[in-house]
Amino acid sequence: MEVTILKASAVPTAQRIAPYTSCVTYVACRVDKVLSGTYDERSIVVVHWGMKDKKHTPAATWQAGQRQRLLLDPFDSHRDLAKITKAADADVMELVPYWALAVESLK
Repeated sequence: MEVTILKASAVPTAQRIAPYTSCVTYVACRVDKVLSGTYDERSIVVVHWGMKDKKHTPAATWQAGQRQRLLLDPFDSHRDLAKITKAADADVMELVPYWALAVESLK
């Protein structure tokens, strides 16, 4: 799927979530193109690692307007991630969240 980021959640610092060391971040996106499978909504919520082992990931700096090509899987398929601290201020409650299995930044 190709998307444009509409809003990315603010990923906290490691000190703020201590003693936890990892965090997933929720990102609201506009769906630009479905490359495989079907998805009928115009928007999607993508979840990705925002912090791993006290270090921010590239997803922690994503901003509105950036474009991404994503390989996605339903977030509920990854039950182990439900226990991870989350930055979810960009969550859209009426949309089912999807886990980003692979990400490629587009120009």
